[in-house]
Amino acid sequence: MARFEGKPNQDKVIASGSRTSMTTASRVLIIDSCEADGVIAGLALQARCEGLDVVRVPGALEYAEHLAAADFQAVVCEHHLDWGEGMAVLRQLRGRFPELPLFLLASSLPPGLAETAVELRLAACVEKTTGGFLDMAGAVCRSLEQRRHEEGASPAWAALDKLPVGLLALSADGAIEGMNARARELLDGHRTARPGVPLIAVFHDLAGTDEWQLLQRGELTRFERAMAPLEGHEEAYILRLSRRPDGGYDGMVEPAPATGAATDNHLEQTNAELEQLAYAVSHDLQEPLQLILRNARLLSDRYQDQLRDGGDKFLGHLVESTERMQSMIDGVLTYSRLRSGQRNLQPISVDDILDQVLDNLKPQVTASGVTLDRHPLPVVRVDRFQIQQLLTNVIGNALKFRGDVPLTVTVRAEDKGDEWLFMVRDNGIGFDGRFQERIFGMFQRLHTSEEYPGTGIGLAVSRKIVEQYGGRMWAQAREGEGATFFFTLPK
Repeated sequence: MARFEGKPNQDKVIASGSRTSMTTASRVLIIDSCEADGVIAGLALQARCEGLDVVRVPGALEYAEHLAAADFQAVVCEHHLDWGEGMAVLRQLRGRFPELPLFLLASSLPPGLAETAVELRLAACVEKTTGGFLDMAGAVCRSLEQRRHEEGASPAWAALDKLPVGLLALSADGAIEGMNARARELLDGHRTARPGVPLIAVFHDLAGTDEWQLLQRGELTRFERAMAPLEGHEEAYILRLSRRPDGGYDGMVEPAPATGAATDNHLEQTNAELEQLAYAVSHDLQEPLQLILRNARLLSDRYQDQLRDGGDKFLGHLVESTERMQSMIDGVLTYSRLRSGQRNLQPISVDDILDQVLDNLKPQVTASGVTLDRHPLPVVRVDRFQIQQLLTNVIGNALKFRGDVPLTVTVRAEDKGDEWLFMVRDNGIGFDGRFQERIFGMFQRLHTSEEYPGTGIGLAVSRKIVEQYGGRMWAQAREGEGATFFFTLPK
């Protein structure tokens, strides 16, 4: 048999039954009676995927040996073989190895292929052309990488694979810990983009940025920057990173917007993906959660007195956790709708909106005994509901994070020429100024839910509302000395 050597063959690949396990190297069989075509396919694979052990199988005897040994992880098979039919071979392989990636590479694709491809669950069917060999190599490498990911993926990453945005997780030293399906798709073809590799080995211009150094030293909590195209890619990327409390990083990668008509197409595609995500959040995720919550409440109402050994406490935790997750899902849905929803813009008095907010928060206002220092607020052209939501979030935070001294909240606005600068100041517990950016992140909390209830999404929604009007939102604070939130709105 003919062999195309990749890395030394000490790394074994075993396909057994319905599950394929491996250590490092991956062996791919190329079943083809034509030596020249087999050589081309092997060279294309090794050029496309580093470290593959590619083995050409020209005859029935070699095929039988590998079938018995089950020493491969993927198979590329020609349709017409000197010693048999390629489809019969693929059907036999599918029967033995239900999860094995199978590929058809043919001089000419047979009629009625679609139904057979679905039946045998073929990963790809490609004709032998110059581009076809390269397409096949790419399909094989993507399939192998996907299987590596699936075998090592946690349930959380499996859920993130369904999202239309590229997500990354990095260790404290900046090495890739995980990627979801969209991130792997965007970085496809870059050999270093895999778990265990430092992110700076993927994005070379990242190492020279001041923001990355500040982020690593903990002096910056968020990072966003356009990255140059990767090797073998034409498009640039937008990379966003935020530092986690454990010292690691969460990241997001997406193609940089193009110009002109391409930008419009990109925005349309992004909005469509966000609408799909909003639908999934509002339907696919909420339905099972509501079922859990409903049944948990029924159990609590009917059987709480019969539970022993702290069972009632555990059931209470289940109800509380489910309700909190429901609130988080509602928050994500609200946030996503801000990107794609319509606004009803009208000239509205912010004083009137503040009156409504205080009326809605009346129980909390009464309980806290807050002194409200109100100054005249302007009329702005906004969506009433959005600005009401914004003020509710900010003033609600002041009521929640009050200290031991009587609470005072000051609300005023200043004329800055072409915009209004709004300020909401309190004398509550404040927070460490190092976290003045982190508090605006999704689900970024500085306290546990036991200390202060909430989902950690209110300020993210508030900033997104302000940014929709072309404004800015930021905060200043010191621990034990209160906090001040600023935001601008155009006139």
